[in-house]
Amino acid sequence: REWQLVGVAALLLAAKAEGDKPPTIGELAHLSGDFYSASEIRKMEVTLLHTLDFRLGMATSMHCLGILLSRDDSATVVHAALARYFLELALFRLAFASGAAYTPLVQAAAALLLSDALIRQRPMRRVGSARASEAIEACAQELVKIAAAATTPAGRELMRPVVVKFSREGPGLHAAARLSAELLRLWSVFGGP
Repeated sequence: REWQLVGVAALLLAAKAEGDKPPTIGELAHLSGDFYSASEIRKMEVTLLHTLDFRLGMATSMHCLGILLSRDDSATVVHAALARYFLELALFRLAFASGAAYTPLVQAAAALLLSDALIRQRPMRRVGSARASEAIEACAQELVKIAAAATTPAGRELMRPVVVKFSREGPGLHAAARLSAELLRLWSVFGGP
């Protein structure tokens, strides 16, 4: 009984956090066959909020990329498309998708620096403090490895949905088409074969 109540309260919280028109507590009580009262659902909602320390969401690397792009006057549509390409390919690695390897902000900064290095044909520049730069550079190295893996036969098959999506994106098409040759150049900069 308690797990179902947790599920109903979690649904309410998720709907409030993400939806335009979340159901009312009364509607959820009715949908549960009136098994739970509005008061029970409200109490469980409060319990969940306290348990989660009121942290309902986490910024993703895509959110952070949007913020970085809004502050970079020199970034073009192609920069944005290529950075998104790197980040979406990285979702195939659990450590990236979960944020365990690098914070979403570091992932976004690394993707943007890589796209800049590819498009402008210049070495990656250091940003922020030495510690931040090291994390961004290490993340960029991992993103290059992930993107290089997408050029192998097995990687192309696994990551096909992302590659297909970006091949249909106009400016993203040009950036993604050059990616294979340029990845080899970047890979050698980072000590690859």
